[in-house]
Amino acid sequence: MSPESPPPTPDDDLIEDLLDEALAGYEHVLPPEALEAVRARLGDTLAATTEGRRLLRQIKPDPQVSHSADLVAPGTEPSAADEANAKASGGKTG
Repeated sequence: MSPESPPPTPDDDLIEDLLDEALAGYEHVLPPEALEAVRARLGDTLAATTEGRRLLRQIKPDPQVSHSADLVAPGTEPSAADEANAKASGGKTG
């Protein structure tokens, strides 16, 4: 029985981009097997350790939030769900 791959995470693409950038140019320095081992170890470290997760959070772009359950950002329209929630709670949106 072969081990299953872990399910993809939202950070997988970011990790792959970082590894591509970090290991660029080493193709002529290390044999392919060694390069793959380094890539796997660095990827696992970023994905699975507290320090790696902290570093990923630091380099991620800030999320773009246009509204929350209570507020609508200036210059955006409230969604139908926002309108319904506001009516149900007796509040106003926008």
